[in-house]
Amino acid sequence: MSKINSFLLVLIIAVAMSSCTDKSKNLINTWRIENVTFSKPIPPQFMGQLQQQIEMMKSMARITYKADGTTEDVEMGKSHKGSWELSKDGKVVYVVNEQGGTDRFIIKELSKDKFTYILPSRNGDTLTFFYVPFSAKDTLNKKPMPQMMQPQAQQPQQEEATADSSAGK
Repeated sequence: MSKINSFLLVLIIAVAMSSCTDKSKNLINTWRIENVTFSKPIPPQFMGQLQQQIEMMKSMARITYKADGTTEDVEMGKSHKGSWELSKDGKVVYVVNEQGGTDRFIIKELSKDKFTYILPSRNGDTLTFFYVPFSAKDTLNKKPMPQMMQPQAQQPQQEEATADSSAGK
């Protein structure tokens, strides 16, 4: 009996350890943002600008979690390096940025096809980020993001006025 109990104990430990590593293996990938949601309603006056920022992030931001525990985050054409660690229970990812700051991402879902986490803020709001694997085809056939149009000052039409006054002479 004791051999069977020992075998079962070893089997349970092996299964538990493999499930932790499987979560790590699922995280190792390059991800792109598919969507971002907010825990509290956004005031209407900020919604347009916020949606534009989210669309820009969807088209231009990606993060890579590497097997060696490093990360590379690309935003707006700038690359930032850091490191990552998955909690033992597989429910939290800790990311340390280049400046030494640590972000804590609470995992809602992690598979080879989806990575969703909650980012809590100090005021009680939370952002939920939905990621999918990034591929080269994600950058093909994408329309460039519209640039913010600045009103241009109209030039006084002095030439026409000058031409009109000289024609009358």
